[in-house]
Amino acid sequence: MLTENSTGTASGSPSNSEAISPTRRIDRLTYAALAFVAYIPILLTSPGQVSADTKAYLLLDPSKLLSRAPYMWDAHINAGTVTHQNIGYLFPLGPWYWVFKTMGVPIWIAERLWFGTLLFLAGAGTLWLLRKLGLRGPGPAVAAFIYMLSPYALAYMGRTSVILTPWCALPWLIGLMISALRERTWRASVLFALIVTVMAGTNASSVIFVLLGPLLLAPFAVWITKEASLKEAFKALLRIAVATGPAQLWWLSGLYTQGKFGLPILQLTETVETVAQTSTAPEVLRGLGYWYFYGKDGLAGWTESGGLYTTSLVMLALTFTLPLFGLLGAVLTRWKYRAYFVSLIVVGLVFAIGTYPYRDPSPIGALIKFTTSLEVGFALRNSPRIVPLLVIGIAGLAAAFVDALIPALQRRFSAPVARRLSLALPLGLICISILNLPPLWTGGLVQSDLKFPSTLPEYWTDAAEWLDTQDGGLRVLELPGADFGAYRWGETQDPLTPGLIDRPWIGREITAYGSPASVDLLRALDRPFQEGVGEPQAIAGVARLYSASDVLLRLDSQYERYRGPVPSTLWNQLGGTTPSNGLGSPTTFGTPRVNVPDQRQPMIDEQHLAAGNGPTATPPLAIYPVDNVRPLLRSETTQQPTVLFGDGDGIVEAAVWNQLPTERPLFYAATANASPTLFEGIRVAKPNLVITDTNRKRAQRWGTTKENNGATETAASIPLVEDPKDTRLELFPDQSATDQSVAWFGEDVANVQASTYGNIVAYSSEVRPINAIDSDPRTAWTTGGFSDVIGDQLTITYSRPITATHIDLLQTEGNRWITKATILLDGVPSQTVTLKDESFVGSGQQVDFGGERTFTTLSVRIDDSNVTGRTNWLGLSNVGFREVTVPGVSAQEWIVTPSSGVDELAPEATNVAYLFSRLRSNPVEGFRQDTELQLRRIFRVGATNDFQLAGRVRLSAGVNGALVDELVGRPGLADGYPIVSGTDYLNGVLQARPSSALDDNLTTAWTTKFDSQVGATATVTNPTLLSFDRLRLSVINDREHSVPTALNLTLDDGVVRTVPVPAIPTVDELGNVATVDVPTGQLSSRVVRISIASERAVTTKEYFSGGQRILPIAIAEFGLPTRVGAT
Repeated sequence: MLTENSTGTASGSPSNSEAISPTRRIDRLTYAALAFVAYIPILLTSPGQVSADTKAYLLLDPSKLLSRAPYMWDAHINAGTVTHQNIGYLFPLGPWYWVFKTMGVPIWIAERLWFGTLLFLAGAGTLWLLRKLGLRGPGPAVAAFIYMLSPYALAYMGRTSVILTPWCALPWLIGLMISALRERTWRASVLFALIVTVMAGTNASSVIFVLLGPLLLAPFAVWITKEASLKEAFKALLRIAVATGPAQLWWLSGLYTQGKFGLPILQLTETVETVAQTSTAPEVLRGLGYWYFYGKDGLAGWTESGGLYTTSLVMLALTFTLPLFGLLGAVLTRWKYRAYFVSLIVVGLVFAIGTYPYRDPSPIGALIKFTTSLEVGFALRNSPRIVPLLVIGIAGLAAAFVDALIPALQRRFSAPVARRLSLALPLGLICISILNLPPLWTGGLVQSDLKFPSTLPEYWTDAAEWLDTQDGGLRVLELPGADFGAYRWGETQDPLTPGLIDRPWIGREITAYGSPASVDLLRALDRPFQEGVGEPQAIAGVARLYSASDVLLRLDSQYERYRGPVPSTLWNQLGGTTPSNGLGSPTTFGTPRVNVPDQRQPMIDEQHLAAGNGPTATPPLAIYPVDNVRPLLRSETTQQPTVLFGDGDGIVEAAVWNQLPTERPLFYAATANASPTLFEGIRVAKPNLVITDTNRKRAQRWGTTKENNGATETAASIPLVEDPKDTRLELFPDQSATDQSVAWFGEDVANVQASTYGNIVAYSSEVRPINAIDSDPRTAWTTGGFSDVIGDQLTITYSRPITATHIDLLQTEGNRWITKATILLDGVPSQTVTLKDESFVGSGQQVDFGGERTFTTLSVRIDDSNVTGRTNWLGLSNVGFREVTVPGVSAQEWIVTPSSGVDELAPEATNVAYLFSRLRSNPVEGFRQDTELQLRRIFRVGATNDFQLAGRVRLSAGVNGALVDELVGRPGLADGYPIVSGTDYLNGVLQARPSSALDDNLTTAWTTKFDSQVGATATVTNPTLLSFDRLRLSVINDREHSVPTALNLTLDDGVVRTVPVPAIPTVDELGNVATVDVPTGQLSSRVVRISIASERAVTTKEYFSGGQRILPIAIAEFGLPTRVGAT
C-alpha cells in the first residue's frame, strides 16, 4: 500500500512554511494553467458566432427575458402558458448576459467567457478542495485538470451549459461541507447556501444529485475520519439547511407552481427508457452515458464530437486511462478520505447506470425504475446527471495516488531519475487530461451545427419590427412548427420570433407550451402540414380563434435536418403571393431564393422530383394578414353557441368546412358534459352542433412534430404492454368513453392489440394491429422500425369463444422477415412454427392445431427473424402480418364518434353538422400508406333531420395511369386515341403516369419509382395497328435520374424482345432531355408493353438509413408513331 504525501493539522493547514512554499508555487502555476486552458481556446473558437446555448431569448435580449422571468404566467407564448424554468434565469445567467450587453461586449464573447468560467471554477474548486483535504503534492493539480476536462461537459457545453453549474459547484460544496463540520461557525454554511443559490434554479435533478456529494461527507466525518461528533455534524447540517433552504424558495416556488398548474413537461420530453438506453457502466465510468451525447438528426450528431468518443480506439484508451488511475488510487493508497471518494464513485456509478438495461435491469436498477413511477422519482429520471460525483471521486483518488507514488519513486530511484519521474508523472497525466477533451482545442465546444451569427439576418429584424408596428393587441401565428430552431443561416434551438417581437406569439416547438387546449389545437393545425396533408383553408379560421391577425410563414428553415415541410411546397400550398384560402396577400421579407438543402442530406426524394426541375424560389419570410379577427378581450352573446364534439383536430376540420363561429362562443362537448349547469345553459340557447370523429382514444408521443398519434382504441382498451413514450395530454380530465371517438371491430372481435407497431420514434398508425385481421392483404400490422422484433406480439381478443382447427399466417415482405413464431391460445403457448415460403403468398401458411381448439384470445409472438443480434437496425424493413386468419371470424375497424349529449342537444339545436375525415398520409411518400383506406363511421343522430351531403374526392396515389387519364377527360380508344396503362410510376405524382411518355411533350415524363427500376412497365394500347422499326426515345439524363440501358418490348404475339439503348451520359443540367434512336427491327402490334430491362443506376442518399437509393428513370417520350389525346 502507498501512503499519500500529506502533512498538516486536521484542518489541512501546513505545519511549516517550508512545506507550504512548494505547494503554493504549484498552486499558482496550476491556477494560471487552468485559466489559460479554460479561457484561451474557447475565446479563439468561431469568432462572431453564437453557440445556441440554453435559451436563445437570453442571448438575443436578456432585458426582455429578465423582465418576464419573475412571472409564472407568460401571456406572450401560445395563448398563455405557465412557464418552465424561466424563473431560474433570474440568477446567475440572466444578469451575466445583461451586464455584458449593457457594457457593449459582443454576445459571443460574453458567452465564451461564461463557458470558460464554468471550466475554470470546476478545476479551481477541485484544486482547492483537495488542498483542504490535506494533499500537498502535485496530485491535486492533476485532479483539477481531470475534473475540469471531463468529457461529461461535452453533452451540455454550448447547448444547455446552465446544467453544468452544479458540476462546477460540486468541489466547492464538498470543501465547504468539510469546513462547516470543522469550524462550527456560520461562515461556511452561508457560503454553501450562496453557491447552491448560484447553481440552482433551472434544473432540480442536477442540483439534487450533486448535493448528495457533500451530504455523504457528513457520516464519514463522524464515523471514519472522526473530525466531528454526531451532535456537531447534526448542528452543521442544520446550519446549512437553515442558510440554504430559504434562499431557494424563489425557484422552488416556481417549480411547484409549474408542477401544479402547468403542462406535464417532464412526461412530454425524455422518458426513463430513453435515458436508460446509453447509461452503461463503461460509458458512465468515462464520464459519459447521457443519451443526448449519442443522438443525431438528419445532418449530424447532436454532440459533434460524439463519434470521436465512440469510434476512435485512441479516445477509448485515453478516456479509460484516467479512471484507471483513480481506481488504482482506491486500491493502492492509504488516505483517510479514500473511502469517501470510493463511495462517490460507487454512488455515482450505481445511480448513473440507473435502469439500464430498461427491459431487464439489475435489482438496484429495478428499484430505481420503480421510483421513477412516482412523481418525485420521475423528476430524477435523468440519472447520468449524477456523473459529476463519479468524476470527482476518480479525480480525488488519482490525486492521492500521484501524491503517494512520487515519494515511493523517490525512495526507489536515484535523485536525478526520481526528479524526472516526479515531474513526468503529473505532467503526463495532465497532458492525458487535456487530450481527453479534444473539442476544446479543435473548436468543437462551439459546434458547427449549433451556432448562429451574432448579427441576425436583416430580413428577420425587419420582419420583427414590421410585426410590432401592426395591431399590438393581437397575436402572431407562426407556421410551420419546428423540432428546434434550425434556419438556413444557423441554429438557435429555440424559435427566434418570440425573442424579437413584443406581440404575443403562437408557434409549435418540440417542447409544448401553453394550456392543454391551446397545445392540442396548435398541434392539430400544424401536424398535417408536417405530414404533407395540411389544409390551407384551416389556417385563417384557427388564426381568428387564436386572435392572431398575422400568420408568419417561415421559409428559411433548414428543413432537411428534421425532415420538416419543404419551404417551396408550403409556399405553393398557401398560394404564394395570391392566396385563396381566407388569408390576405402577404408582405414578404428577404430576397427570394431557392432553399437548397445541406448536401449531407440532399433530399432528392419523391417530393423533390414531384416539383419538376427543382423547387421554386421563395421569400425567406412571408406574413399573411387575417381579417375579422376576434379581439383578445371580448364579450360574446350566449345565444346559439357552437358545440363541437371532438378536440383540436375537430376544430381544424370545422375551419376547413367553415363551421367555426365568427362572433359566438365555441364549446367543447366534453367540457359541457362535465358541467350540468353549463350544459343546460347551452341546451336552451339553441346551439349549433358540430359532431366530428376526433377526440380519439389513442396514444400520443411528443418526440417529433409529426406522426404523433397512435391507433384509435376501443372504449375498454388497456395497453397490452407499457409504452414509456405514450403520454396522453388530458384535454378533458373528466370525460367518459362516450365523449371520445373509439374503435369497434365488429361482432366477433372485442379487441386487437400489439406489443408495438410501426417504429420506436413516432407512431405509424397505418400499420396498426387491426390491419392483420381486416381481410385486406393491402394492409398489415408491422413492427421493428429501428429496433429488434424478437418478442413482439399480436394479440386478438374475441367477443365469444372461438373454435378452430387451424389459422393462416400471411406475412409481409422486405429485407427482413419472420422465421419463427409461437402461437398462444388464452395466453398459453400452443406451438412454435417455422415460417416458410408459403407464408408470403396466397392466404399464407396454414398452422394446424392438431384438432379443434377453443379459445378467447389468440396471440402470435415473434421468436426469430432472418436478421438478429444487431445494435443498429437502420435500413432494415419492418416485419409483421398482412393477415392472421381464423376461419369463420371476421373483423373491420369502425370508428364510433362521440355521442354523449347528442340526444339532449340535437332536438334543441339550430343546426347539426357531421364532419368525418379519412385519416390519410402524404401520397408522395412511398414508404407510407393511408391510415384509413375506407371511411367507416358509426354516429348518433339525436333528431330526425334532412341532411345535405358534401365531401371531397382525391385521386388515389398509384392508381392505374389509364384510369387517371379517363377521370381527367383524356380521349381514349373510342375516340381514336391510344391509352397508356400502368402503376409503376412515382408515388403520388399523377403527372408522372405512363401517358406522359406518349403526349409529344418533352417537359413531361413517365417517371418510375425509386430503387430498382428493372421490371417497371407501361403498356400502350392503340386503336389501330402500330408499325415501327425503331423508338425515338427521349430520356431525362440529369444527375437526379437513372437511365435505361435496355428495354423489353412485348407485342400482341406475347414474345419478349430485348432491345439495347445506346449509352446516355449523365449531365448536371436539371431537366435535360437526351434523345436517341433505339433500333427494334420491323415490328407491328396494337399493344406494346414497354419494360425496363436494365439500367445505369444514379443514386442518392436515403434519409433514414444513410444508404444509397437508386433514382427513378424518366422517359419523356417512347418515340412510338402515335400519341395520346389532349386533356
